[in-house]
Amino acid sequence: MRLSSSSRWSITPGNRRVVVVALFAAALASCADPRISASRGISAERVRQSASRPQDKAPAGAPRIKGGPQTPILSGPPSGALDAGFATAGIAIHHNAGGGNGNDNGEAVAIDSNGRIVVAGFSTNANGATVMALWRFTAAGLLDTSFNGSGFVTHDGGGGASASDQAIASSIAFDSSGRILVGGYSIAANVWGMTIWRYNANGSIDTGFGNNGMVRFPAPQSGGVGAVLNAAGHVRAAGFTWNGADWDTAFWRYGADGQFDAGLGYIYSNHSLGGNKEDIAIDIAFDANQRIVLTGYRTNADGNQEMTVFRYDDDGIPDSAFGNNGVVSHDNAAGGGGNDVGRSIAFTSAGKIVVAGWSPRSAGDTNADMAIWRFEPNGALDLSFNGTGFVTHHGAAGGDGTDWGRGVVIDRKNRVVVAGQSATTGGDADMAVWRYKADGALDMSFGGRGWIVHAAAAGGSGVNDAARGIAIDQDQRLVVVGRSTNASGNIDLAVWRILP
Repeated sequence: MRLSSSSRWSITPGNRRVVVVALFAAALASCADPRISASRGISAERVRQSASRPQDKAPAGAPRIKGGPQTPILSGPPSGALDAGFATAGIAIHHNAGGGNGNDNGEAVAIDSNGRIVVAGFSTNANGATVMALWRFTAAGLLDTSFNGSGFVTHDGGGGASASDQAIASSIAFDSSGRILVGGYSIAANVWGMTIWRYNANGSIDTGFGNNGMVRFPAPQSGGVGAVLNAAGHVRAAGFTWNGADWDTAFWRYGADGQFDAGLGYIYSNHSLGGNKEDIAIDIAFDANQRIVLTGYRTNADGNQEMTVFRYDDDGIPDSAFGNNGVVSHDNAAGGGGNDVGRSIAFTSAGKIVVAGWSPRSAGDTNADMAIWRFEPNGALDLSFNGTGFVTHHGAAGGDGTDWGRGVVIDRKNRVVVAGQSATTGGDADMAVWRYKADGALDMSFGGRGWIVHAAAAGGSGVNDAARGIAIDQDQRLVVVGRSTNASGNIDLAVWRILP
């Protein structure tokens, strides 16, 4: 399988060929926000005293406010601007982690307790195979050479000998010891397997986890999209598995040591609305009550995909208090009657579930809109969000093609921030980030219109830039990871840091 900007890939388990929505499923910083509020931490009395001292008066030509002496107000880059203090002009690029001089892609990003940026994704090795890649950057946007001596590490997932082998990471979690849990899948000798890796904080693989640092669940065939840790540090993973006719949602349980939970280790279920058809989990998260929340899609009786949210307890039992026996779906958000897909989950401070993804606005899925849905904790659409519980947007980069939401986070003001991509007038894609207020309205203070786009991060022209994951640092700066085409036509890992 070769990746492209298409949202689908082909899978051939045995003799069957099925098409599945792509699941593939930054940089943080110590650099302070340069914007300074004139009133922050300064009492009115101190302002009056300062204004009365000649040495503290504003210099000639400085902006002044009518009504008497004032301290000047300092302004900085606007909300949505790239952080010039990060890497090179706000962007970090890396190529050739796997040594094959092919494609590198960031799929997920997280920030560790030391403010370092950890990115998971994939790279190409010398055999032309896709290998899992894990990078760590300093808060300043430089590769952290204390991590594996180079700032990155790769793993073949049990394959890697031929161009048909793949190992792709799409999630990151940290345990209480600072070890890095990486979730995804691998294909070895044409067999798919949900895969989880664990690395020590220094970049060495943790041989005490699973089988020499990795667990893989191949039978009958399966793919993982994410791995998380519960409150006890045990591993939970989600994805999809082959039932002999199509793909079903799957959920796995492992102990903290990577040993399979034989009692409740593997659960799969067909939630399709129209019979024995595909239903797929694409993201997994724990809510504040340690319930497992998945999003992705399920197929309806018309053969279209509906954005779906599943909620289970930690044993994998559907939560009957959520939706219809633990499942809620929504179709046709953008009005096109095509395939609606949930790609990423986040939670508000009130426990509401926010899902980002896409919804077609015309038949054939050729023109999809970025879509956001917000649900009450009981699974009902939250009508206080845009009056409907969902919102869509297209044309961020100026084209009339496809806009996709790939990652979502909620900031301290309960604003929803989505990272993804948008089609340009030339037909390629730009990295895109949207920000919405808590009521579902575009936040016009962000980029002056509610969204930003960025192209040619790696130096290519007329080619694709796309975001795949997003995180927020302690200063509320956005760290976005994904891909950008370089001048040679290959894809580089890209990390953007954006001011709040």
